[in-house]
Formats: sequence, C-alpha cells, structure tokens
Amino acid sequence: MIAPGSRARPLVLVVDDDEMMRLLASESLVGSEFDVIEAEDGASGLEIFDREHPDLVVLDVMMPGLDGFAVCQAIRQHPAGARVPVLMATGLEDLKAIDRAYELGATDFLTKPLNVGLLRHRLLYVWRNHCNLMELDRSQQWLNNAQRVAKVGYFEWRWGAPLVQVCPQAARVFGTEARNGHVTVASIETQMGPAEMKVVIQALEGAKLAGTTVQRELQLSQNGFQRVVSLEAELHGEGEDVRLVGVVQDITERRRAEARLKELVSFDSVTGLPNRRFFLTRAADLLATELGDGRSAGMFSINVRNFRRVNESLGPEAGDIALRELGARLSKVTQPIPGQGLAQTALVGRLGGDDFGLLLGPMSGSGDTERTIRAIEASLSDPIMVFGREVYLDLRAGVALAPQDTSDPETLIRYAAVASNHDAGAERTSWRFYDESMNARAKNRLRLEGALRQAVAKMSFELHYQPKISSRSERVVGTEALLRWNDPELGRVNPADFIPLAETLGLIVPIGEWVLATACREAASWPSLISVAVNVSAQHFVVPGFVELVARVLAETGLEPSRLQLEITEGVLIRDAHLCRDRLAALRALGVTIALDDFGTGYSSLSYLHHLPLDVLKIDRSFVKGLPGETGGLVPAIIAMARSLGLHTVAEGVETPEQLRTLTALGCDEIQGFYYSAARPPRELFAWIEERGMRTEGTSSATTVLHDPTVDQLDDSVAPIGQARVVGDHQKRGLQLAMKTSH
Repeated sequence: MIAPGSRARPLVLVVDDDEMMRLLASESLVGSEFDVIEAEDGASGLEIFDREHPDLVVLDVMMPGLDGFAVCQAIRQHPAGARVPVLMATGLEDLKAIDRAYELGATDFLTKPLNVGLLRHRLLYVWRNHCNLMELDRSQQWLNNAQRVAKVGYFEWRWGAPLVQVCPQAARVFGTEARNGHVTVASIETQMGPAEMKVVIQALEGAKLAGTTVQRELQLSQNGFQRVVSLEAELHGEGEDVRLVGVVQDITERRRAEARLKELVSFDSVTGLPNRRFFLTRAADLLATELGDGRSAGMFSINVRNFRRVNESLGPEAGDIALRELGARLSKVTQPIPGQGLAQTALVGRLGGDDFGLLLGPMSGSGDTERTIRAIEASLSDPIMVFGREVYLDLRAGVALAPQDTSDPETLIRYAAVASNHDAGAERTSWRFYDESMNARAKNRLRLEGALRQAVAKMSFELHYQPKISSRSERVVGTEALLRWNDPELGRVNPADFIPLAETLGLIVPIGEWVLATACREAASWPSLISVAVNVSAQHFVVPGFVELVARVLAETGLEPSRLQLEITEGVLIRDAHLCRDRLAALRALGVTIALDDFGTGYSSLSYLHHLPLDVLKIDRSFVKGLPGETGGLVPAIIAMARSLGLHTVAEGVETPEQLRTLTALGCDEIQGFYYSAARPPRELFAWIEERGMRTEGTSSATTVLHDPTVDQLDDSVAPIGQARVVGDHQKRGLQLAMKTSH
C-alpha cells in the first residue's frame, strides 16, 4: 500500500514501557506492509515523533513519566500530528478512560494483552481508512480551490423556505455570510433589490410549473460594486417537497472581458468611435428604422488631406491627438441643436487611417444638408493644439444621399468617398455631393493604379532636367532632374497625379532606387565637372540599408561620391531625429552632400538647422510665388538665416522678371524656374545651353565641359555646393544635377 506521504510503506511508532510488548508488536508488523520504530517511554516517543514523523502511532496508556494521555495530547498539538492515526493500548476496563482517550484525539484503542495476530489487520484497517479520509480531504481541497478560482458554489433551497443551504463559496458569490451552512433568502434579496428578486421568483415559478431547469443571470450589488452572477439549477421533488439544487457563479470578470472584446472588435482604439464594421452595421439599422419611410439621410466621408504631413513633422503620437480631437468635434457638432439645422439622428465613426464617416438625418432637402455642412465646417475651422502648436487640419468630404443615391450603407460610404476624392486639388476644406459622373473618375484612378504598377515593374520612366542659374553670373550651375512617365495608353501622366499615388501604394521606394541608380549612371557618363543631386522621399530615407544602397550605387556606376548630392524634406528630419542625424552623418562620411528641400512648408522647428549636417537650403516655390509682394519679408529672412549658417540658397519656381530681380537683390545664390526654362531631356538641355550661349561655371563652352585651371581664380560667391567643405575639389564646379521626383 502506498502511503499518503513520500514513503513506500507506512512507518509505525510503537510507544510502550513493556519491552516484551514492543518486541511482539514489532515482530508481527515487520516484513508485512509496515516499517516499525520503537520508544520505551512517553518522552522518547515524542522525540522520535518529532524527528521521524511516523504515519501511525501505537501508544500504551499506562507509562511512567508521561503517560499515554499526555503523549496523545502532545502529538495532536504537534504541526505534523493533527491527522496521524493514534491507537491507544490499555488493559483498563474503565470506560471513562476510553472516553478520555477519544477526547484527547485518539483514533482507536486496543486492549491488552495485545493479540499480535490481529494487530496487523487492525492497523491495516485504520491505515486504509486514514488514506481514504486523506484522499477525500484532498479532493475537497481541490474542489474548494476550483470553486474559489472559478467563483462558483453549490446551493440547495427548499421551495418557500427562509433559508438556503450553501457551500462557503456560494455564500461568497451571493455576497452574504453563511451561518451553519445557510444564508437567508432576505440577505440575497438585499443584494439584488426587490425588483430583481421579483423577476427571479417569477422565473423560478415558471420553471416549477413547466418542470424545466432554471438558467438566469442575477444583478447583485455589494458595497456599491455591481456584479453579475449566473444561476443554473434543477428542480427535484414533487408537491410540497420541491427543492431547487444548483450552482451559482460570479461571472462579472467574464462579462467585462466580453464587453472589452466587443469594444475592441467594434470601436477604434484611438478615437473610441465605432470602427468601419460597426459603423456600417449601425448605419444599416438606422437607415432601416429611424431614417426609413422615405426620409432622406446624408452619408459623409471625411478625410484629412495633410494628415501625413502632421505625422511626419510631429510624429505618430501627434497624429493620434489630432485624430482624437477631430473625432470629438465631429461627435459634438452632430448633436441635435434646435434652430441650427443639425440632424436629429447622427452616427460618427472612424473608418480607418484619417477617414471618418458620418450618417446624418433626417434631411428635408439639399438646403438642410448644406446648412449642416456649414455648421460642421465652422466647428472644425479652429486649429487643434498639438504639443503646444496650432495645427490646422485640411479636410475634404464627400456626401451621398439616401435613398436618392442608394440605401445600402456600404455603397453610400463608397459613393461619399468617391465624391471626397473628386477634386483633390481644391484649397482648404472642400465638400462635394456625389453624382454618377464621379464613378468615371474613380475608375480612372483604378486604371491609373494598374498602369503605375506595370510601369514600376518595367521601370518605364525617364528623367528630364531643369537648369539652375547663378544669380550673379547668369550662367548654368546645375540642373534639377524631374521624373516623367509617358504611358503607352494613358499618354503623359502628370507627376502630381502619379507621385502621390505611388506613395500611397508603397511604390515610391522602388521608384526612388531606380531614380538614384539612373541619375548616378547618367552623371557618370557626363564630363567629370558635372555633379548630380537626388531627392529622397521620407519613406525611402528611413528604409534600413539606405546608406548601404547609396554606397553600392556609387560603386556600381563609378560616380565619385563628391559628385552626388541628396535632397531631403523637413518631414524626414522630424520623423526620427536620432535616425536622421546618424544616417546623414554616415552619408557625409561617404563624401555625399546634403540639401534641404521645400524649406518652411512643414511644422518643424528651425533648431535642427544648427544640429544636422546640411549644405543647401532650397526656398519653396510657395514663398517665391508671392514675390515681390506679401512674402517679401519672409524670403529675406530665410536667405539671411541660410547665409549666417553657411548654407547655399536655391529659389524654386521663379517665373517673372520681378521675382528674379527681387531674389538677386536679396542675395539668393541660384535661380530655377520657367523664367529660364522648363525641364528638358539631357540632349535638349545641352542644346539649349549651346543655343543660349550660357557657358557653365568653370567651363569654356557648354558642350566641352572640361577642367579649366582658371577655375581656381573664380569668385567664391559662385562656387557650387560643397566647395567650402571640400577644399580644392575642382570637380564640384560645373552642372549640379538636383534630381527629385516631383515638380
């Protein structure tokens, strides 16, 4: 027999002052299912018990010193002796002595003289009974632990009785205190409240009449804390002897988890608004009920046109703040306000990214819809504060009407999205109503997307170059390469159409790699005085291995690093300052120069100009456009700041003589724009230079671009980019090819 403890056979301690009795007992047990140890008196018996922790004890009552009663009492008080079977052997016929032995904790008793033949069987019986009790106790402990962990307990209630028999865990689930294994019905009613209790009793009575089981969730309140309890029971007995036997379980945490899961499945984690799936489900319900019966409703698709710039300039956390504030404003403004024309029913949701959906109704007509639009527009006109900065969200929206356009919510939101994208070039917030002709534009976009993917697969693009002119010498000092796409079916596609689409589709990185390799390869085949600049998209710059890509392209094309310039935008600088600084440092270690493009169009601070390795500052065409009028004070400040930081300046988008004169007077180093020339293929560019007689800096003619020893005597004010950083590097002189992927 395997003992409850760790021993293979149970250990018996025989405590008796009669040596013969100890010997007889040992001989009858040794070699059987037991091991035996002996003690000659009570004191030594307690010492052995404390040391060996035996499984059974055979204890003589009458012993000198500590008698058996005292030893039994001491064993029961020992931490290891509370459950150990103790058999007391006595020759006394006094029943009071036997009663005392039981009172002190004896398990059983033996009469002396011992019948050693029966001793083994008696101990086996006691041991088996002890093992069964221990197993039952362990099972009860496991059950109690399982009930405690699962917060479940059993109960039994005789119909109409004031008391309910419960286990301890059931009493805890009911939120009451049990007395003698019972709780009162009144105490349970206190936790539920009279109204809930009445409903439960009615459910029980219905189950009693139908003879069915009972399943119900109870709402309990304990110390102001609301709990949910599941009750499941069966009816037993008939007539007056009907009993309800079942289990109760606290399922509060389960219901919370289910509610949280439902929230995660149905609601957006950033704004807390319904997500696309839940929005469309609720919209279908509203259109079928509150907005049915021929009443008109408006479905709005709203997105943030400049959201990507917010993310790139201030970071993803700032983007989340802007989205939350936009969602809160949309929710607030669409609440019914008497006399302002807002809808009586409103549903707001975030459909994904920077896209929001609104369902408003009922609408009495287009005038009601337009009044609602103006009210929404007014609430969204104020800037959003993000990290202490004012951010204006440039929104566009489309509106589709139900049932005029369709009553299907998915089709409605698709039509509204088509309308919102119909005029992507509009300034500030634009609103468009859907009409069927817009489907043609949507189909054209799909067609353009397919053609663009094919063009990227074949890299069927080309580079054109727009010259840059020195403001002092009026000679060509460089060019900017512009990406062009002439599709066999679509014809010439505007870069303003396909470049943003390439960024959205994630195609800008392979395009950027092709542009980098192509520009370097073409520059390597040109005279050695000509350098090339490559504009790098924000997506491409942060790709792991970008520095290694630049180094590999330089090695494969044979272009000297000093002849390559990379142009980056402000969004790249702010996106990850540490990554940007390290990556720019690695690029400069290759010998590459750095230009900052589209300066002043983002939300970034000017402080980075002091800490990052920059060589060129390109003044965005949006500032040049206002010259010599409203932005006249800003452009001089930019040029003065660049000069103080030792940066070269290039003005883009120069189109009029007035703009040229203003920039020249301000000391801008280079001029670029239609005033001189549009972008041209390389052969046409060199022909244009020859035709105009515009010799490049450091050359004797436009077609013979060779090293001129007299270049060292040229005025430093017209030295091309990088000259100050690489002393004596005459290859810096010549055409500067600034490649970028958009005009």
